[in-house]
Amino acid sequence: MTEAVAVPPLPEAEYFSIAEACRLLQVPPHVLRYWESKFTVLRPTRLPGGHRRYARRDLETAFRIRGLLREKGMTVAGARRALAASRRPVRASALPA
Repeated sequence: MTEAVAVPPLPEAEYFSIAEACRLLQVPPHVLRYWESKFTVLRPTRLPGGHRRYARRDLETAFRIRGLLREKGMTVAGARRALAASRRPVRASALPA
């Protein structure tokens, strides 16, 4: 399994616009929207007008996606598998005695 991807400290806001999220992630908006289409774990809240609002958890997920794709060089499919594996509960039989 791959080692964890670092998530930097985030500002003390509860929600972030797509512009704020992109500035923090250092990616253009079309990249963040693409990630939303490929990673079901990245689902920001939509306001009545359709505008996205990213919660802190969404940004943490986006930082992990960015790290897997850019820093670790994974494909989208590989990054999806890595995210899924990191969310699975560990079975008691797999824990050291």
